[in-house]
Amino acid sequence: MQVRATLTATDSGLRAVLGQATTGIEAKVLRVSDASWDVSVVGTYRRNSLSPQDRTNWAGETVTVPVANLLRVEQRTLDRKRTTRALVLGGVGAIVLVRLMVFAVEAVSGGDDGGTIITPP
Repeated sequence: MQVRATLTATDSGLRAVLGQATTGIEAKVLRVSDASWDVSVVGTYRRNSLSPQDRTNWAGETVTVPVANLLRVEQRTLDRKRTTRALVLGGVGAIVLVRLMVFAVEAVSGGDDGGTIITPP
């Protein structure tokens, strides 16, 4: 499950791992317990902002986040309507592109112009 979490004031151990001004993380949840979450971090956010300009990319390092430091957690999912629309438009675009290419190849090749048929001797 992919999540985006806003953190409370972090303890010194978590600050040492995530960075002093980190206020949020984007991560894949690996394990959940009553006391902590083990996550694979893909990004951290600073300055109380979840904007891309304030994001630091990570390479999936595993971090244990105490539940007490999780202020808000949002599950990241695909929007089905937008995903379906993109797939349909992509499919229609691919069909149109193939038809245009076939038309262009037929136009260039000349096709049958109704000329004289030559039979070999």
